[in-house]
Amino acid sequence: MRSSPFHRVGIAADHGGYELKEYLLSELLREASAEVIDFGNSQFVADDDYPDFITPLATAVASGEVVRGIAICGSGVGASVCANKIAGVRSALINDSFSAHQGVEDDDMNIICLGGRVVGHALAWEWVQAFLQAQFSGQARHRRRLEKVAQLENRWSPTRTFPHPKPEESPRKPEPVRAVALERWENEGGEIPGQPHLPHPAERHLRSPNDGNSITPNPPRNADVPVGPPLQRLPGSGG
Repeated sequence: MRSSPFHRVGIAADHGGYELKEYLLSELLREASAEVIDFGNSQFVADDDYPDFITPLATAVASGEVVRGIAICGSGVGASVCANKIAGVRSALINDSFSAHQGVEDDDMNIICLGGRVVGHALAWEWVQAFLQAQFSGQARHRRRLEKVAQLENRWSPTRTFPHPKPEESPRKPEPVRAVALERWENEGGEIPGQPHLPHPAERHLRSPNDGNSITPNPPRNADVPVGPPLQRLPGSGG
């Protein structure tokens, strides 16, 4: 790797990226131009959780403790999702050499995310080198776009309420149509705003509070209900 301008690089991985992290760590430590901080996991634990390691790494990048970071999980997706929750982090899942350096040059990417189960060690090392050697271009159009991204971070700051409900505050399961229609009938005296004075279409069996008569979808066949002529057998039909 050509001489890198970065003297402090962070790396972190869960069980899915542990093997790749150890390989990249050994390669990075051979480079005298970079000081590497390992944010864990320091050993393979099959059921560990990537936020426990990616979050400290991302926080260190955002604060300037390290200049760039390498985040690894099984696919790289979870690592990217987690890292980008930290304001000031610009991370992306990388699967090619071009994006590894272009993400820095145009978007000032400061954390590269890799999938330990989907990329070979040698190829991942190639992408990491491209990432660490790249420099942000600083062009006006790129700065303008990054400023808009920063405005999004300010708008959705941690002090704002997250739009999704908490598990214990999940919306109540919708009531069956019959219960909803019955409540509407009772509260509105059989009237549905903007509709004729008729029972709810889905509730033909509801009892009218006005006359006490039962309304059924299929009234019994009796003398009051006209009955058509019997069906005639067609010529040549069997049976």
